[in-house]
Amino acid sequence: MDDKGEDYLSSALKKSAVTYASIRGLNAVVSILKDSSLYFSPAGIGVSIAVGEILDPIDDLTERASVVMLVSFVSLSSQKIIMELGSSAFLIFCSILLIVLIFPIWIRNKITVLVYHFGVKLLLTLLILRFLLPFAAITNEIVANSSYFQTQTQQSMEVIKQVSKEKDLVPENRGIFENNRISKVKEKIEELKNKSSEIINSLLTVIVIFLFQTVFIPLLTLYIIIKFIPYIFSKIKIKEIPV
Repeated sequence: MDDKGEDYLSSALKKSAVTYASIRGLNAVVSILKDSSLYFSPAGIGVSIAVGEILDPIDDLTERASVVMLVSFVSLSSQKIIMELGSSAFLIFCSILLIVLIFPIWIRNKITVLVYHFGVKLLLTLLILRFLLPFAAITNEIVANSSYFQTQTQQSMEVIKQVSKEKDLVPENRGIFENNRISKVKEKIEELKNKSSEIINSLLTVIVIFLFQTVFIPLLTLYIIIKFIPYIFSKIKIKEIPV
């Protein structure tokens, strides 16, 4: 279970890094087009306003998508670190707990009985926590590998990667831009104009999918932990210390 969980988290980290790079590439293209529109605008205003109306929604959404991808990356990294540390820490804590639980069997009084009951419940809690995080990661993997999510993610990323190419858009100097790059910039602006709805839908799809996989499911896992631990300590009754 640990190996599968760690494999998924490693794969998800790579995917989130590639997605973040693609979104930042799209953001760079939009920034270049918005800046370059000033150079070939006849009056310096008219074309810029028109280009801004087309590119501003995409620009705003790429910024928000970048933030989401950073949050996703932090969430996945945190889960990976906790899972890697958890396996060794779990063995240490359980070993200490088992040693402590031996003493109430030999020495019986009110304190040792309380220690025994608390220790057993704590051990049960650690067992649940130990396997809940890998289980959440495997659940995430199942969701991510489902045909629906895979199709939606691949289609959205294809659109983003296609329009995020900035080759021939950055001039070496303004003169070269005026002479040789204007047509390239105009073509790119026209492409973004024609695909603006598709680009926005793709960005929104990526945001929703990554939020669901890297934020919603971990938060749901945390909610289960928060709700279940008090139940263990308040509702579950431990049998008397064995003779």
